[in-house]
Amino acid sequence: SDIDKNEESYVINYEKALLDRQFLHYPMVLTTHVSMFNYLFGTSKDNLFPLAQMANSIVILDEIQSYKNSIWKEIITFLKHYSELLNIKFIIMSATLPNLNKLIDGEIETVNLIDDREKYFSNPIFKNRVELDFSLLEEKENTLRILLDHVIKTAKENKKDILIEFIKKKTAMEFFNKLNECSCFLDDNGEKQIELMTGDDNSIDRNTIIKKIKDENRKENIILVATQVIEAGVDIDMDIGYKDISMLDSEEQFLGRINRSCKKTGCKVYFFDLDSASSIYRNDVRKEKNISLLSESIREILKDKNFNKFYDYVLEYLNKQANACNDKNFDDFINNSVNKLNFKEVEERMRLIDENYEYSVFLNRKITLENGELLKGEKVWNDYANLLKNNKLNYAEKKVKLSEITSKLNYFIYKVRKNDFSYEDRIGGLYYISDGEKYFKNGKFNRENFDKGIGDFI
Repeated sequence: SDIDKNEESYVINYEKALLDRQFLHYPMVLTTHVSMFNYLFGTSKDNLFPLAQMANSIVILDEIQSYKNSIWKEIITFLKHYSELLNIKFIIMSATLPNLNKLIDGEIETVNLIDDREKYFSNPIFKNRVELDFSLLEEKENTLRILLDHVIKTAKENKKDILIEFIKKKTAMEFFNKLNECSCFLDDNGEKQIELMTGDDNSIDRNTIIKKIKDENRKENIILVATQVIEAGVDIDMDIGYKDISMLDSEEQFLGRINRSCKKTGCKVYFFDLDSASSIYRNDVRKEKNISLLSESIREILKDKNFNKFYDYVLEYLNKQANACNDKNFDDFINNSVNKLNFKEVEERMRLIDENYEYSVFLNRKITLENGELLKGEKVWNDYANLLKNNKLNYAEKKVKLSEITSKLNYFIYKVRKNDFSYEDRIGGLYYISDGEKYFKNGKFNRENFDKGIGDFI
């Protein structure tokens, strides 16, 4: 409702807005996986407030294959008990639908919402909408060069949209730059627009690219170079794909971006082997070479969509790991952490994401929002600093305003490993760098250039 101009009502509304946010006072809430796990396993005040409100609710968990593989047994066990104690119905969704029941010790009441899975997975409209090509997996040397030549050849011969996914941001950026250097060779069959999407892109950049792809009136075809950020929750429909192999779940997610409408013909995905998946998917059994697309049997599973066979191996492995005599032992965790109410240890064990980067930098630049508004980094930083210093605001109003400005702040923040950079200001663990624009090339954050501490591009 509109905020009254009466000062007393104004303050009360800020308090109500804060309480609504803290206690999830809404009929429907859209949040992230990380936030959901904070509600269930966090130990801070803000994490615990929403937990009571989750009683008697329906929780939909989408893309569960993206959860950290090493704690699947703990996850399904906790969900089982939370559902019983708080009367919560959990709906678990995934493209590959692993049967997590096999990780439960004892009985569990679950229902498959799809009675006849094969009716959909084996239907030619879905199963055969994309042709799979493994020929590039035979290339053991000069893979990047061979891939570049293959993509350019495909782009010249086809008036189609192309998606290329890499495991590492660095490789994606390198390939993106090489394509831009070769762009003059891509216009034999119509101009090609080259885009890059990685985890370093903010929501504005991602939405702009997605909007371009979905524009039915565009004259140019698009070549999109990306990392795994396009695998889940990105609604794009491309014609031809190239993917660096990682895990079977990821391969299937990628296929979901090609001929998504099932209305196209001649759609094809080429798989190649370039970067190791180990650094990205640490402690995840699905990354192992023997159950990757280097194996003929796994290729057949992907073609036939017979993921149950794949997960029989994965879930058996996870159960063995849970019984191993090490710090991953499941019974030890239950007996020594959960049963003894060591909440900090539970929170640490159930953390979804292991942070690789240590330092947050605010790179000052100008950003144009989707509505055309120009957002100036320097002003956003100053507004944030002034708000923190303002001790005249009451607690609720300050928290709400901080939440509002944080959404703008995130457009300028990047995580980096090294701290040997020069900065002009600092608030807590956030460093302000005034000349942030020099660390961008073709509109993209050049991480390698930043890590080297070189401001000028060669």
